[in-house]
Amino acid sequence: YKVTGVQTCALPICADSRKVAIGLNTVDTGFFSRETEKARRALSGHSDQKHLLSIGYLSPRKNMMQLLRIMKSLQALRQDLVLDIVGDGDQRKELECFATENGLTASVVFQGYQQREQLPPLMAASSIFLFQTDFDIWGLVLNEAMAAGLPVICRSEEHTSELQSPCNLVCRLLL
Repeated sequence: YKVTGVQTCALPICADSRKVAIGLNTVDTGFFSRETEKARRALSGHSDQKHLLSIGYLSPRKNMMQLLRIMKSLQALRQDLVLDIVGDGDQRKELECFATENGLTASVVFQGYQQREQLPPLMAASSIFLFQTDFDIWGLVLNEAMAAGLPVICRSEEHTSELQSPCNLVCRLLL
């Protein structure tokens, strides 16, 4: 096995190397890159709609309600935006009720839980990925979205501040 920079630099300072295991990347970035590109090529025609994509468990700690409030504000400015929310959870009914009560049914689509194989077509149809959470320090879905070539908007937090690269745009939301 290969010695990494972490083992050479950090372990002697802060940890007993016998108690540290090196983990593998849990996201198959090749799958998301390859399959999303394949799905993009299969898309027919140009759509006037811009799809915003968010994937996650629908619970208060993920703060999807904030995305719905933002969509409500955006709907007053633009009619071409559609928010696709992928996921399920104990807050789904509340979020759906909010969308209905606030006239968002045409601009917010609840896709439900989707298996990994179902995500690339949704990513291919999307213009941007939104990562909104008040809890997670990192989301593997960020790796998936970036591997799919999507620009990412996430909260301005220490754990996401290193995402900037020529291929991925990170906008800090001042919320």
